[in-house]
Amino acid sequence: MTNRADANLPMKHKKILNNQTMNIRHLILTLSLVVNSVAMWGASLTATFLDDLSGTEDWAATYYDLDRAQVAHDLGLTEEALLANAGTKVIICSVKEDGTAIAPNGSYASADGNPGDWHDANGHSLGGWSGTPAFYHVIDYKNFRVGIGQNPKAGLAYGQSFSFKLVARYSAGGADPVTATYDVTYKITYQCLYEKAVAEARAALSSDVYASVTGATRATLQQAVENEAEATEAGWQAAAAKIVAARVAFVAAASRVGAYDFSDSPRHGSYACTYFDIGNEAIAAALGLSASDFQAAYKADNTGSVTMATYDVNGNVFQASNDAGDGDFRGYWLNADGMRSGWADGTLFFVYDPLGRVGIGQMPVTEAGKTPCEPGMRYTFHLVFQYQGKQAVVAVTYTTTYRVSYETALSEARALLANDAYALVNGEPRRNLQRLVDADVATGETAWQAACDELKAAMDAFRQGVTLVGAGSYVLKDSPRHATFACTYLDVDNHAIATALGLDDDAFKAAYRHDNTGTVTMGTYDADGKFFVAANDAAEGDRRGYWLNREGKHAAFSAGYIYFVYDSLGRVGVGQMALSETGKDHVEAGDTCAFSMLFKHEDKIAVVSVTYVATHYLWLQDVLAEARRVRQGITIHYDTTSLDAAIAAGEAMDETASSDAITASVNAINTALDDYRKVLENVSRFAGVVEAAKGERTADAYPGTAAFDQAIQAADNFLAMLRDDPTLDATAATDSLNAAREAYYNSQYPIPAEQEQVSCVDLSLNASEKYVLRVDGQPYYGTNIQLRADKMRGYLGWSDADIEAWFKRAADDGFNTVSVPVFWSEVELEKNHFDWHILDQYLNWCHRYGLRMELLWFSWSSGGRVQWLWNGANGRYQLRTPDYVCSQSGTSEFCVLRNTWEYSLDWRDTNLRERDTYVLSRVMDHVALWDANNGNPHTVVGVQLGNEARGHGNNGATAAEIIDYYHHVGAAVKNSRYVTWTRLNCVSYETSGRTSANEAKRNNGGTNIDFVGIDVYGTNAGKIKGNIDGQLGTNGKNYRMVMEIDAKDAASPFYQMAALAGDKAFDYYNLGPVDGNGLYANDGTSPKERSHIQYVRQRNKILNLAMRDIAVRKQGSGLYVYNCTGGKADTETGYQGIRFTPDAATTQAIAVEHTSNQFLLLSTRGGTFTLPASLNVTLAQRGHFDEEGLWVSEGDVDIVANAIQMPETSCVLCCKNGDVPVTSSVDLQRAERSATVQFYTVDGRRVSSAYKGVKIARRADGTAVKCF
Repeated sequence: MTNRADANLPMKHKKILNNQTMNIRHLILTLSLVVNSVAMWGASLTATFLDDLSGTEDWAATYYDLDRAQVAHDLGLTEEALLANAGTKVIICSVKEDGTAIAPNGSYASADGNPGDWHDANGHSLGGWSGTPAFYHVIDYKNFRVGIGQNPKAGLAYGQSFSFKLVARYSAGGADPVTATYDVTYKITYQCLYEKAVAEARAALSSDVYASVTGATRATLQQAVENEAEATEAGWQAAAAKIVAARVAFVAAASRVGAYDFSDSPRHGSYACTYFDIGNEAIAAALGLSASDFQAAYKADNTGSVTMATYDVNGNVFQASNDAGDGDFRGYWLNADGMRSGWADGTLFFVYDPLGRVGIGQMPVTEAGKTPCEPGMRYTFHLVFQYQGKQAVVAVTYTTTYRVSYETALSEARALLANDAYALVNGEPRRNLQRLVDADVATGETAWQAACDELKAAMDAFRQGVTLVGAGSYVLKDSPRHATFACTYLDVDNHAIATALGLDDDAFKAAYRHDNTGTVTMGTYDADGKFFVAANDAAEGDRRGYWLNREGKHAAFSAGYIYFVYDSLGRVGVGQMALSETGKDHVEAGDTCAFSMLFKHEDKIAVVSVTYVATHYLWLQDVLAEARRVRQGITIHYDTTSLDAAIAAGEAMDETASSDAITASVNAINTALDDYRKVLENVSRFAGVVEAAKGERTADAYPGTAAFDQAIQAADNFLAMLRDDPTLDATAATDSLNAAREAYYNSQYPIPAEQEQVSCVDLSLNASEKYVLRVDGQPYYGTNIQLRADKMRGYLGWSDADIEAWFKRAADDGFNTVSVPVFWSEVELEKNHFDWHILDQYLNWCHRYGLRMELLWFSWSSGGRVQWLWNGANGRYQLRTPDYVCSQSGTSEFCVLRNTWEYSLDWRDTNLRERDTYVLSRVMDHVALWDANNGNPHTVVGVQLGNEARGHGNNGATAAEIIDYYHHVGAAVKNSRYVTWTRLNCVSYETSGRTSANEAKRNNGGTNIDFVGIDVYGTNAGKIKGNIDGQLGTNGKNYRMVMEIDAKDAASPFYQMAALAGDKAFDYYNLGPVDGNGLYANDGTSPKERSHIQYVRQRNKILNLAMRDIAVRKQGSGLYVYNCTGGKADTETGYQGIRFTPDAATTQAIAVEHTSNQFLLLSTRGGTFTLPASLNVTLAQRGHFDEEGLWVSEGDVDIVANAIQMPETSCVLCCKNGDVPVTSSVDLQRAERSATVQFYTVDGRRVSSAYKGVKIARRADGTAVKCF
């Protein structure tokens, strides 16, 4: 990808960039001449440009004027001459990290037709898009200004600043160029938002449109504008938000038709709305409509003549068709300031019911990482109705308070006490509930929440007719931010619990079981205040308990915050949601959570109240313990002054220290630890490489030990230097050692690889009726199945022996080819560390069981996504890419378009493409080396490029862009020592477009992708025989192949024959048992046959028996597939008038021409072929062909009344007119006394051997036998 700001942007990112939409910002800091500040560039000027943060899809540039007078002066020009020569003799360059000046280039970056370049986070010019650049600049020579735009996918934030250089260079004739340098600082700051908010507020205050708005509303806005903002990012941010909110209220007041105050409970557990009446008469009247006309004109998706909007974070009216919804009603998500935010940043939302109601919903507390509506908050928002230039605004203030929760519970309790259904509930349950109803409750959120919880618990006990008895209150102090789920324990009084339940201690102990199967059960309160009990909700060891939310009520793990467990020895343990669980709710310093541990026995519940407090002081102690551990373990040369000082300052604090002071101390210690770890990482990483190399040397015994030992010694020497000076760059030493590791492994392969053309797609139609796959020059028709060894290893945790057994299974089932995915991180563990163990396993297993292999180079992409290679098997998680390509944290040396699961890289990233090509070239070189040292079996016959290559997430690549990417990557195969066919598989509905793009490339200079095929699921045999709904029709010179189809589908064997009848190759997905598509299920690691496996074996057998002839013959010409879609038992006429009558509807058959006087009959099970007498068939033999393509007879077959009864799953060779089969080279010499054997390439050139050729056996009578 070379351009992200203009023409080459994907459509979803593309934006109209023109001067009307640009913000023309001027220089904030006056340019000043700094003499001789940059020796190599001449005079230097400094400038600071301020900008706000771009939106998530905003790639636009903001323009800043350059000081043309100063630049003209420094270049020795007039301003007129400067402008006249700008872009020709005057060029404004940027500077790379190595000091190289780069002229602006539209192929690097462009906006509004202006050229520029991308920059990294250090401000260095990149010479085009590379990795994940931070921003770009363009030069507008016409107006002599610079435009700067941000990469909205780079994770930029307010407060960031970037420094870079711009060099103005004037070249006149042969004279030395004159230069002037800008030292530019580009800062993303809330100051811009603040200044914009001030300007818009002042404009509103002075506008006649709002002259009627007076009083407190005008005064509030005026005061917000006049208040001086604190000159910090936080200060500008707060001031801007306050001004925008005041301006929205001011502007809305001019057309306000109603203002309402509503209250609701806080921290909702779902998205359900609470509805409030606002009427619609006043709204309709303000728009000049009747109430009925208003209702008719308003549509929820804003397609009516009356529309409903709200204000966005900039104070502008925002309108959408479906931003938030509840049932049929639509509305908008809002942030805590009441401005439209979208769901991701939302706190609450509203919807409008045209019958005159507003529904308000909250971000549920179950959405981890989001902001719920907290108690005691007031949110003000606006509904903006517009109709034919008129506007009506409704202002709503929404208060969330536990007072509403308490009052709701109070009303429910009173109704419960008066309900006749509970008239028989007396005693303590009734007295306790009545006491709480009658109690005076203090004012305040904490008091209302506690009273509400008590009422809910008492109502639950009342319904059950049980008595609540207090059994102790405890406070458990702990540190926050736990890295694991481990519990902290506190003793509780078992005697008090037993007594509350009316039991003695021994009876209590005997009655409680941790799985709640005893007569004493332990539970907690759910979100509705009801007694919740389960057998196994949360656990640590043998102890059981419950996950809780921040309110201390039961929650599912996904919405959990802490959990507790009960130890029957008399302890309660509390654990936290581990920090490793991203996107969950974590305990922070200062948090408090109160919960109840409830023990129930018959009609009594013992309540143990626990308050869990995460203190700042204990947080500090945790951090100090870690810092001391790290400090004691430092063995490298490192200045520990800062770390020692931070530890000492922390140790000097006690529990009386303020939370702010403790937080500052924790931050100081963590900063010092991070600084050390960054230095240590350099040493540790290299030390790990050295230890791994030594491990390989110990474990393996390859011939190249001497050279490897020398490399390890050199690495040890460098490691000693690195420990003494941890700042040394270890890249070269790492690469050198990794190269030695690879050389040591490859020393087992002494025979060098030579250039070989192993396979190809023959498009010549020379001696064939259709396009042909050839292996070693011979026609090849694969009986293929994909085998996901990667998922057996990384998803199921199977051993090598377990996986190897499935390769044998594929061979036993008659497959001649397995398609095996290979991933980037399987062959390149880290940058420049190539490891061939897994690839060689696959090659060895295929060779051992006589299988050919298609190498599926999944590389980084499966459907445009980076997915798991190890997905939790044996506790291991690993992506399919090495970390430098894409790490689990979303970092990469390349352009990352989605930096969280599922990750996505950029198809347009030329650096990624070049690296992908290089790594595949290394793979092919190793395949060639392995092949040369294993007798040249040519095990690998083809390479698939990627897997279902497509756009994903933000990666909106076109078919042409994806084809171009893999055309370049495919060169790694075509230029290697081991050349095979290359193919690309596609999601069904994308196949046609990919095929057309590849054919266009084939016709315009050529393509390195030999053919494009389809992955199709949920289909039928008729479609497979045809063009699959137009997705895989005949298109140029594309060889057609079904590259994936559901092997679990009981009809898939019939699809295999339908594909042959449609002149297509076929590949099952997959052998099993992963992804739910396996030909086999599994019982542990052993295969478990599905019912249709027998049909698969039958078809594989007959296809293999006639593979070469099937490969070159075309349906309806030299080939005919009978009952091709399955399911029929009717007699069918096909090849040369031969009829076939199946013995069952599942039986399928083939007739295929072998030579002009010979043909083959094949049947999956039995049936009868009836031959026209005119064919004059004089001999029929059952048998097979050997590896040389010579016939091996297994006995004659009777021809009775021109009919052949087919032996089960067999091949019969029929000879016409007295011809006989060629059974061996000796037989050939005897039968053809003057025969000569000549060899020809597919384009007609005579050659000396049968390699990549067609063998012509010429008889004495002048006739010839063609043997493919």
